[in-house]
Amino acid sequence: MRCHGVLLALVLARGLSAAASAQESQPADVGQEDPNGEVTQQISLGSLIRTVNPDIPKKLRKRQLVAVLSATVSTDGTLQEVKVLGGDQDFTPLALNAVEQWRYTPANLNGQPVEAKVFVVVESIKGNVDSQLELDTVPTQPADLLPGEEVLQVDPHTMKAPKALYTPDPGYSEPARRAKYSGIGVLGVVVGRDGNPKTVWVSKKLGLGLDEKAIEAVRQWRFEPAMKNGQPVAVAINVEVSFSLY
Repeated sequence: MRCHGVLLALVLARGLSAAASAQESQPADVGQEDPNGEVTQQISLGSLIRTVNPDIPKKLRKRQLVAVLSATVSTDGTLQEVKVLGGDQDFTPLALNAVEQWRYTPANLNGQPVEAKVFVVVESIKGNVDSQLELDTVPTQPADLLPGEEVLQVDPHTMKAPKALYTPDPGYSEPARRAKYSGIGVLGVVVGRDGNPKTVWVSKKLGLGLDEKAIEAVRQWRFEPAMKNGQPVAVAINVEVSFSLY
């Protein structure tokens, strides 16, 4: 099984400036950005109080089944906004019903109870259920840039868009591989005047460690920089990263 395909889309969401990005660089509920754009995880999950396994009918007990869910651990320890991201159609409703009954002590940030976005994988192998829950901690806003550095919108009428020169594919995270989880994520990338990615964030999440793998790969990409009036300029683009197992 392999990771299949990485697609580059030079579609700019918006122009940015260092001042604007500084105001927006704090991702909600997961921690803070360090100077290199990495997320410093500060939220810690509470302790599991109650777990409920799916009620698996006899006809499904000989199969290997998986469900991939997203949820929010609320400040009262209940799991809210539980949604199915993928998995076996016969199993996902059973897993969702079970996970909605889980209870935790509240997550905390700097000693204060907070909501926590999480991903949940529930597996059943011949009736034996295993599950794992992980925090969603990927950056969803651009980190600070150099003071005064302007980031432009790609305008095909007035500039030459950046061209990807080196685009190594991301690896597959082990939780996503086990869950047979696939999809297309979208990253925002600021390509600097030297053709290097300056900051990378997630515009469309996948979860299960795939966003982290995508960010890790795209930070290694190299570009021919965007050009305007014969000079290299920094621009923001969107990058699609496709994950599939085959």
